[in-house]
Amino acid sequence: MLEFGYGKPRHLRGENALDAARQSKTPFGLWRVTLPPGDMLALPPALPLPHPHMLADQPVQTWITTVSLDALQTSIADGGIGAELDDLDIAEAWVYPEQGRALDKWAKFLREARKVAVDTGDTAMKRFIGACYKGYIGRMVNPDMWTAKQMQHHHQPLWRAAIIAHCRWRGRRVAMRIARETGRWPLRTVTDSWVYPLPPGIDIADESDALGKMTLEKSAPLTENITVMLTDARDTHEINLALKAAFTDEDEGNI
Repeated sequence: MLEFGYGKPRHLRGENALDAARQSKTPFGLWRVTLPPGDMLALPPALPLPHPHMLADQPVQTWITTVSLDALQTSIADGGIGAELDDLDIAEAWVYPEQGRALDKWAKFLREARKVAVDTGDTAMKRFIGACYKGYIGRMVNPDMWTAKQMQHHHQPLWRAAIIAHCRWRGRRVAMRIARETGRWPLRTVTDSWVYPLPPGIDIADESDALGKMTLEKSAPLTENITVMLTDARDTHEINLALKAAFTDEDEGNI
């Protein structure tokens, strides 16, 4: 779904970086911005802050991907913070001259294979395909995995960061929609995985089969023991332990 940059990136500073960000189609790259304090924004307290580098009580200057730059400009209801470019105080950027859907064919192949595995109830194959996807995305950041000259183009930490940013933003947008429609918030979020407590018969997954839609992967009964663990939890770590205990194997329930 994403267009990734390639070629030799240009380093831009000040107004030149801001002018690049103002283009009708933001070029793929990295942007040095200042993230506002989360407490200054009307953000939902039930969700983590929109960017992992953002702090609640103070501004943070950091590098973000083009995906995050675009996402932060969307409204709070759509998962962003409703920022203007001037609000983000862009100081510099590295932008790529070319961009395209470099992983489109690879993703299509895995997506079709996963659909067959789901339709046929082949749980082992579904997990294997998921491991292929996660494994490759994880190895993008490690240059030691791609030492051969003909394989060095697989070292793409910026592509990986963009994929993670895209999953984070889309998931947040879905969580905001679910909250508007049902008043429910997730107990746990990890990039594109969401855990919700739901009564029997309530399904908040997307009905569409379109790419990127949230689907129900697994569910587990909310037993009295798990309920006590959740209500007694004092921090995120204890909530994670309770949710881990709710499922019987290595796959946690995600939506």
